[in-house]
Amino acid sequence: MKARFAILLLINILLVVGVVIFLGMGRAPQAPAPGTAAAPAVDDSVDVLIAANNLPPGTLIQPTDVAWQKWPKENLSDTFTSKPRDMPGDQAAALQNSIAGSVVRLGIGKGQPIVTGAVIKPGEKGFLAAILAPGMRAISINISASGGGAGLILPGDRVDVLLSQGLKIEDKDRRVTETFIPDLRLIALDQKVSGDPKDPVVGRTATLEVTPRQAEMLVLGEDMGKLSLSLRSVQKADTDTLGRTVVWDYAASMATGSEAMKVSMPTIVRGGAAK
Repeated sequence: MKARFAILLLINILLVVGVVIFLGMGRAPQAPAPGTAAAPAVDDSVDVLIAANNLPPGTLIQPTDVAWQKWPKENLSDTFTSKPRDMPGDQAAALQNSIAGSVVRLGIGKGQPIVTGAVIKPGEKGFLAAILAPGMRAISINISASGGGAGLILPGDRVDVLLSQGLKIEDKDRRVTETFIPDLRLIALDQKVSGDPKDPVVGRTATLEVTPRQAEMLVLGEDMGKLSLSLRSVQKADTDTLGRTVVWDYAASMATGSEAMKVSMPTIVRGGAAK
């Protein structure tokens, strides 16, 4: 009898323990006690270089065209340009600026990552061809330090090409300067293709985007005289209204102009006497 009672008691105890365990498993986790801070979440995201502006094909990327953006690590691709979030600021800035001067081969929308293959860096195959608009050509001309704007004209600017030459007219040596070809895009100055005003270049060689006919004119112009660059305004009205002009030495200099007037004075003959 005692053995039977002990077995029943043991069974009841096991049932009670089982019920308690079952109910405990279904309870929601309790909130931390007041004054106890929750453990901070681990941020394993990285920074990815994205387009800060819409970058259509052929765009020459400037430092302000790209920016860093937080990106989930699980969505990171090997084609992205990324950095750890704890990278020192100077190293991050250098990495960001390394993309400047590249040309967009495939259009990149604002906020999209800069991926490998969408841009071509200087020196890579097809770089110069990717900059040019359809039907355009690239040609380099020699310029003097002063004729190149002394470092104030940068790649990406629009310029006029001036031609200065000496001519022989009626046994007189004359000088003339003309706006040889107006409104051209400057692609590169020497080997520099980015337009960072903080790093000016006094170039000796300018690479310009031209039509096939303009390329022929520039080759001939280098043989005719001295070529210089004149910086144009960014205003559209300037591009629309300015064209080709010519200035002769006698129109530019009062002294030369006075001499030209003497030479061009007509001779009047009266009664055999010339005046």
